[in-house]
Amino acid sequence: MLNKFTGPLLAVVALAGLAGCDSGPEITPAALNKQPSAQAMADAYPTFARLARIPGKVKVRCEYTMEGKLQNCETLAVAPAGLQFENGVRRLVNEYAVKPQLMDGRPAPAPFEFVIDFTPPAPPAPSVGPGMQPYDNAYLRGVIAGQAAISVDETERRKAVDALVQRALRPERRFDILVTTMVMSMTKHDREMMGEQLSPDKGPATGADLAVYEGMAERIRTEYCAAYSCDATLPATPAAQ
Repeated sequence: MLNKFTGPLLAVVALAGLAGCDSGPEITPAALNKQPSAQAMADAYPTFARLARIPGKVKVRCEYTMEGKLQNCETLAVAPAGLQFENGVRRLVNEYAVKPQLMDGRPAPAPFEFVIDFTPPAPPAPSVGPGMQPYDNAYLRGVIAGQAAISVDETERRKAVDALVQRALRPERRFDILVTTMVMSMTKHDREMMGEQLSPDKGPATGADLAVYEGMAERIRTEYCAAYSCDATLPATPAAQ
């Protein structure tokens, strides 16, 4: 006859056996331990989205070395589409570093996914640089609108951006100040592409001047977002294997 304690004893033995089973390695997921500076993020911001102060996001999947350097990155999702936020990824990859995944305390490779969040950079501070030289307003409107247009996708969208930037600039009576503040808000690379006449030290620009620029940026953003999506919600993507 079985002892009345046999049932509980067998249960304890079974639990002990399960505890002794191999439950797999202990995994500590990889994590970012270095991210780009505010200046690096601003420099990678697409020209038109930066001028119009439109935010965006890019979901990226990368591999990494055991030293934490990202490599072989691919874009999984972008929002909003058409503004070339994904083009900033390759300029930012070297600004990130990863603490590798650990398996039982040892570094181990694994796909690594993260989101790059493009938030419009803070407005520039007032400048006391040398004054703008007198340039033809129509020429400058064309240069600025052209630089904005090439930072969006699709021919029709580029035409629309070129037109709306020129429309936003045309009513301004203080065009020299508006150009100054727009130039101050652009990256060094974009200014160099525009030529010496739009070098980064143009000025002066007061706080009131910068407010004029912010108003112009809001008009551009409102008009663009009425025609195209500015939703920065990322679409769902397959999980890393």
